[in-house]
Amino acid sequence: MDSPFIQKLGFKKLIDSIALQSQSENDIVARGAAFVLKNIAHKEDLINGLEQGQDLDKYQEDISLLMNQLFPPSLLNNEIKIAVSPFDDHILFRSDRFKSIFGTEGNVSFGSVKEYKEQELYYIVSCALILKTYYDVDINLSMSHFCDVRDDDGILRHYRALMNGEFYEVTPVGTPPEINEKEIHNLLHSGNNIELWKTYFPPQSWLINGFGIINLYDATKEVALSRFKDLLIVKNQYKHHDRHNDELIEVLRSFLLIPDLEIDLLLYDENKQHLIKLEESQPCIGLPNQDECDSDELFCHNSRKHLFEHKQNLILANVSDLKDQQDTLGIIKGLLNLGYQSYMAAPIVDGDKTIGILEFASKKPYQFNNIFEKQLETIIPVATSAMKAYLDGYSNKLSAIIQTECTAIHPSVEWRFFEEAEHFLETTERGEEISFDEIKFDNLYALYGQIDISGSSIARNDAIAQDLSTQLSMVMEILEMAQAKVEMPLIESLSFQTHMMIEQINSDLAAGIEQEVIAFLKNDITPLLNELSEMDEHIEKSVEQYKKKIHPRLGIIYEARQDYDKTLEIIGQNFASSIDRKQKAAQKIYPHYFERYKTDGVEHNMFIGQSLAPKKPFNKLYLRNLHLWQLKALCEMEREHHALKKSLPLPLDVASLIMIYSSPLSIRYRMDEKQFDVDGAYNARYEIIKKRIDKAHIINTDERLTQPGKMVIVFTQQSDLEEYKTHINYLIYAGLLKNDMEIVQIENLQGVVGLRAIRVSVDYSSRIETDEVVMEGEKISLLKV
Repeated sequence: MDSPFIQKLGFKKLIDSIALQSQSENDIVARGAAFVLKNIAHKEDLINGLEQGQDLDKYQEDISLLMNQLFPPSLLNNEIKIAVSPFDDHILFRSDRFKSIFGTEGNVSFGSVKEYKEQELYYIVSCALILKTYYDVDINLSMSHFCDVRDDDGILRHYRALMNGEFYEVTPVGTPPEINEKEIHNLLHSGNNIELWKTYFPPQSWLINGFGIINLYDATKEVALSRFKDLLIVKNQYKHHDRHNDELIEVLRSFLLIPDLEIDLLLYDENKQHLIKLEESQPCIGLPNQDECDSDELFCHNSRKHLFEHKQNLILANVSDLKDQQDTLGIIKGLLNLGYQSYMAAPIVDGDKTIGILEFASKKPYQFNNIFEKQLETIIPVATSAMKAYLDGYSNKLSAIIQTECTAIHPSVEWRFFEEAEHFLETTERGEEISFDEIKFDNLYALYGQIDISGSSIARNDAIAQDLSTQLSMVMEILEMAQAKVEMPLIESLSFQTHMMIEQINSDLAAGIEQEVIAFLKNDITPLLNELSEMDEHIEKSVEQYKKKIHPRLGIIYEARQDYDKTLEIIGQNFASSIDRKQKAAQKIYPHYFERYKTDGVEHNMFIGQSLAPKKPFNKLYLRNLHLWQLKALCEMEREHHALKKSLPLPLDVASLIMIYSSPLSIRYRMDEKQFDVDGAYNARYEIIKKRIDKAHIINTDERLTQPGKMVIVFTQQSDLEEYKTHINYLIYAGLLKNDMEIVQIENLQGVVGLRAIRVSVDYSSRIETDEVVMEGEKISLLKV
């Protein structure tokens, strides 16, 4: 294989270091160094370097003497360490600890070096080393070196190698080339262009003389955990086919250091209290002969409570000791039949719900204990993610069945689905197997907008507090009446509790107080009122009036909350119908994908680009048209709501927001959910901003970005600001906005910094007809619909 290097095994740097030690003030160090120098004196080959292929046997004693300086005898049994020749796997010297693991003969193969050679990057890496050592170019040449070996117990162990190249010396053969910064930049950005590198660093134009030191440490647990995550999370499923399952068990055996470990994941159906295999054909530890069973068939009452209610691990350290419990602990019989002597079940918990158990078994007793449990702290979260992914996938399949033939496709993308469906039909009719290809659209511009109720959670809490306070006040009046007519000490106690609850609700509707009041009314007040009604006709009339106010199904007063819910319903319906109506006209500007969904108000996504309408040339003029359409549409919806507000059960305000996202992105149709999602990790930034921006504050203040009566336009680029200034000035002229535009800095969000926003007030005073906007170049005009 070509190399820019002439490779020599030399010890000049080490010998120079020993020479410095011979001048040490420490007499022992100095004498030791002097002894080494005396024994290798006049052996110029060790300094100048031995050629590749040269017989090393006659130098072995001298090499060992030199290596003793780097391999102190006192550390030979502790350090896993070797010395190697340059760019070669040939081992010059081994520590005793290395020998005990890898043997005394042969070489060790480090995966990354092998990969470099296989990928023909060996030459480029060699040249990069020259740039780093001779030309002082800052290049990261670190590689992950691993080697694997199976120990005496059968555990596959992974060792990470740390390379030390301080004893290498790189020098040019002849005059070295002069390389400027532009040429270095060109080289480093030339990928696999070996020929370009060879023009600067021809084969054998440089000398590398020296040797390397490699320190290894046991990285079994970290590698095994990484692989475990890959198998369960990156693949996003738990597959029970032989190869996958065998590898998973091998990985956990390495991580937990149990050679005969067996593991399994079982689903837990909380409604049925059933344990279920993930794959019917695969024998499991807990269910060797069944696909599903009631949890009480495997576990006794206490064990079930321990696992599924208290969510604690169940450990059977020695199964043989529990033979007499086979009738109450059904899993014992199955474990003994399979030869397992120790067993552990760890609950997989999502929130407060047990969704499965992770089983461990071994044919040796006492493998699982409290110390073992600590090792699961990194395993259980991975298993939980895998189980959730499996359940999500299963849920998606059910959703796909339900949604088949029932989900509408937006007209702007319908053509692409017909195109793929025709291809699918033609192929299957020829008897060929084919899967429905992905539907994806690239280089689209996103427009996002929302118009939501401002302070909806506060309004809801106020409504709840009002209803509860009204109901408790009626109860209080009845109890005060009863105190004067009936001798019953409990009335005074309940009257005190009612009074305290009214005060608490009026001061602060704390979390949980609603449920507490409802329980109090149901369990304490209602039985008492029924009893008091039998004792006095005046109390009976008051109780009847009280009951007339109670909602027949909910059992509570539901007046203010009914107004709140009705208001939300009206606002949501009006906004949805309004934007749907306006959107039909917007499609005439340029075909684009549109989706809207209800929240407290309504949100919408729009995507526009050439890939959505390949037969109609696209340019950014259409995008600017839609920007203006969106801004105008939300202004009109704000004005419509303002006119409607006085007729609503609750006069709630709304706040509007538009987000400008100038970078093109891609959307992909997800077959499992029958919807389009933004595609790719980088494009996900759009979704992140979209989810967090409406709760954001102005930087260094407690002021919310969105405000009633204000139109908010979030942007990142100065060009967007200039464009929207033009749109806003036009809408001020048209009477939709006020002339009070301000630019604000938004607080840093998680993963997003530097956002700014325009805020401008909506003008509710003027009256104009509903128009459609047409933009041609820089000229803007209104056309009547």
